[in-house]
Amino acid sequence: MFYEIYLTIGLAVLFFLVGLGVGDQIFRKLSLMYSVAFLLISVSRFIQGQAVFAGKILSFFGYTMWVFIFYMNYRLVVLERRQEGREYIDALTGVKNRLYFEKVLREKLKKYEMLGMPYVVFFFDMDNLK
Repeated sequence: MFYEIYLTIGLAVLFFLVGLGVGDQIFRKLSLMYSVAFLLISVSRFIQGQAVFAGKILSFFGYTMWVFIFYMNYRLVVLERRQEGREYIDALTGVKNRLYFEKVLREKLKKYEMLGMPYVVFFFDMDNLK
């Protein structure tokens, strides 16, 4: 029983230290919120025998906060993945642009050079294509 309390306190301290050490403001706030959620859960388990009602309220708020933060993390990941590919898509046609081609070409050339394999790149630039 007590190892669960120590585990949640350890997770709270871990998220607190990570939150202090990160430069990104959004990640810092989410990490500190995780820390508070785990502290609420650990305190609720600690006082469960003495104050049952207060322990249940703290447990409810801790788990609710944890689910809310998890959902916010999920939304941030989805938003970041959407934004990630936008710089490589042409707004008019909706197809990959030259930046994407150059990025993929650099990656492929690194792989071929690392393996010592010969390669050939054909590039056709067509002006006034209609």
